[in-house]
Amino acid sequence: MEGFCVLALAALVSLCSATSEPRPAVDPIECNTTEFYAGAALDMINEDRREGFVFKPVRVVAASEQHVDSPKYPASTVYYLTIDVVETECSVLSGKSWQECKEPFSFHQMVFGQCKAIILISLPWRVNMLLNYNCTAGSVPSRVIHRTCPDCPTLGEITPSIIAKADKLISEYNTDSNNTRYFKTSHIERMTSQWVVGPSYFIKFTVKETDCLKTQENVNLSNCNFLKDKEAHVGFCTGSIMTSNIDGKEYKQISCDIYDQKITKYQDELEACGYPIGIEVNIPTEDQEKPDLAIATQEKPLRCGHRHKHIHSHKGHNHKHGSSSEEHTDKKPFVRETRGSVQTFILMNESDILPAPFFTQAIPPLPSRAGAIKNFIEFPEVESNLETCPWVKEDLPQISRFFQNIK
Repeated sequence: MEGFCVLALAALVSLCSATSEPRPAVDPIECNTTEFYAGAALDMINEDRREGFVFKPVRVVAASEQHVDSPKYPASTVYYLTIDVVETECSVLSGKSWQECKEPFSFHQMVFGQCKAIILISLPWRVNMLLNYNCTAGSVPSRVIHRTCPDCPTLGEITPSIIAKADKLISEYNTDSNNTRYFKTSHIERMTSQWVVGPSYFIKFTVKETDCLKTQENVNLSNCNFLKDKEAHVGFCTGSIMTSNIDGKEYKQISCDIYDQKITKYQDELEACGYPIGIEVNIPTEDQEKPDLAIATQEKPLRCGHRHKHIHSHKGHNHKHGSSSEEHTDKKPFVRETRGSVQTFILMNESDILPAPFFTQAIPPLPSRAGAIKNFIEFPEVESNLETCPWVKEDLPQISRFFQNIK
């Protein structure tokens, strides 16, 4: 009887092995072959973010790939990338690609970091999809700046006093601009300070359009409410406030660029065609079935039953200081939920370690055929030890040593 049970158990194990699909292998790949994937990943991460500055890739630390066997995504590959990045001077609200943006000229203004990204690329379907990401970023340590450039501005914390200074600056902008509505401080991105002929503060912050019209009198900006995302313009402002020790006066300067909100395209058309809402899709050709959860990389006619429309991407308008902010789309836009996060840290000493990004949980599996194993997608725990990793895309000798302190 015992022998029979052993044979039966062995038969069951054999049957399970025959009917269950093996977990797809995650294989390390040469980092010097990943320039396109790293660039695409950073573009999608920057597009997903609503705060901060555009990241550009500096080097690929490690890379792995996993081939996806799914009828929804034929001949697709999931890439797991660890990328060292540096902040550029462009706000993510600008919608610019990292290729259009430059990093700060002076090292004391530089912010470096690392991103881990999971992306899917399907060449037959012309689909690039951001599945998940996590980034950490930190400034050049302040004591390093003081040692090499004692008079350079240093990064400071965002306090209520700094927010009040940003409010003063946007009030100045509202007074001088010809926008039809008032803008109000939304988020402080960066503050640095130094002594000139008195305490000086340099603030970079985002603003958002409110429901208060410029035609109203005696407007108290604190009583104005932000417009809904689908209606409001947003902006990125750079300003400074200096209190002179000579005459005691406060000197203010501000410059703002105003943009349309980042939106998901063509919500009304997508709803009518039965696509999930909250994502962007690659519109298939007539001989293809509809893909799920895909990001558009090509403009194609939208085919849904008898509906035939050609859709065009909606780009944000870039307004300089003193321009009108009354250009709205007639579509029904809405803001997507974020697919990842960015954590920022203030580093003091050269020995300070910037925490490496990590994922707290696996993300749901890709759609697959009925009966297939529902494998969750998890970032590889073991980093690549290939000779081409890391691969340097852009050498920044001023701050390259700080990338070694990401652990």
